[in-house]
Amino acid sequence: MELLGDPRSALEIGCGTGWAVAHLARQGVVATGVDLSPVMVKNVTERWGATGAEFVFSQPPAIPGAHGPQGMYKGGFAGCARYAYRYAYPPLTWERLLRAAGFEGAEVTVVDGPGAGWIGPLIGRATVA
Repeated sequence: MELLGDPRSALEIGCGTGWAVAHLARQGVVATGVDLSPVMVKNVTERWGATGAEFVFSQPPAIPGAHGPQGMYKGGFAGCARYAYRYAYPPLTWERLLRAAGFEGAEVTVVDGPGAGWIGPLIGRATVA
């Protein structure tokens, strides 16, 4: 929570195991997790649904210029990143996209990973205009 401040709502894109979304929901945050695996969404909904967290499936479009499988973590955040496109855009681009979508005070950053060779999460904060 120290990275997020005191949010009323949160959206995690690529929620994987769902534990972060469930933790936020337990803290009273309206929390939604999106994942590209319908099997994972089913599993985390069964595991964490009682916390009030919501999990949904969404298949993102291909990253422009990328061919073949899109970048993903091997083993989730439990291991070193193998292939990853850093969320398709740099933080400043995400800030512009959030403002263009009607959000105010958009701040997006990439937090350092837990060790050498690890890719940290991209965290964005914004408010509804």
